[in-house]
Amino acid sequence: KVENKPSITSYFSLKKVTPAVLGTSALLSFCLYFLAIGFMVIVGLIFPDLLEDYNESMAMSDDPNWILNFITLVIGAPLVEELIYRNMAITNMKKRIPPIVAVLISAAVFGIAHGNPLQIVYAAAIGIVFGIIFIRTESIYPSLLGHAIFNGIGFVSSLLGSLLEDGGIGEMAV
Repeated sequence: KVENKPSITSYFSLKKVTPAVLGTSALLSFCLYFLAIGFMVIVGLIFPDLLEDYNESMAMSDDPNWILNFITLVIGAPLVEELIYRNMAITNMKKRIPPIVAVLISAAVFGIAHGNPLQIVYAAAIGIVFGIIFIRTESIYPSLLGHAIFNGIGFVSSLLGSLLEDGGIGEMAV
């Protein structure tokens, strides 16, 4: 009697996708980042203190461990968050409720988990987009790539802002 042991693909949606799907996800994430910036500008015009608090919480000027931050924010966080909020949450919820409801619940929790009022809003919106991508492709790869690109653009923007503010890369320790 042969037992079928579960493979890693039993737990994770690792279905292969085409380069075109990955490219579309990357382009979409790039656009989402700039939509989030637009949202922040509008919020900043209405609630400048809220934007100032957000900017202070995201600044890296006093942190010399930017390589560790890069690994954490651009690789680790997307991997963990996509596995939890898209792969595990949506996959398990869609067994009991319609997939779009699973996406909305997962996105709401994803947004709330980010804590900062501005991040709650845009992370939830991005969670919806990544959730729909996950449902449509049945794979974690496109949303993982998109999430890493989104965080990567934010990381580079913050790093460049800190460098300009602090007077150059010579100020930062590697």
